[in-house]
Amino acid sequence: MQRTETLTSGQIARLLGISARTARRYILLGKIPAERNPITGRWKVTRAALHGFLAERGLQPELAAEPDHLH
Repeated sequence: MQRTETLTSGQIARLLGISARTARRYILLGKIPAERNPITGRWKVTRAALHGFLAERGLQPELAAEPDHLH
């Protein structure tokens, strides 16, 4: 299986065990760097950005690894 290089706010929420609303709030506040697709309006976060967010907060960066249920 191919590893996804970007994550949606919903995927981040599942990885971190938080609500999608909270994940979007972190993105909107700039805590998690993201780019918004101008056509769909969906946010995309790189694994590196999520890894940096986790590391800055002393959380386990391996949470950014892609579990099977996100495929």
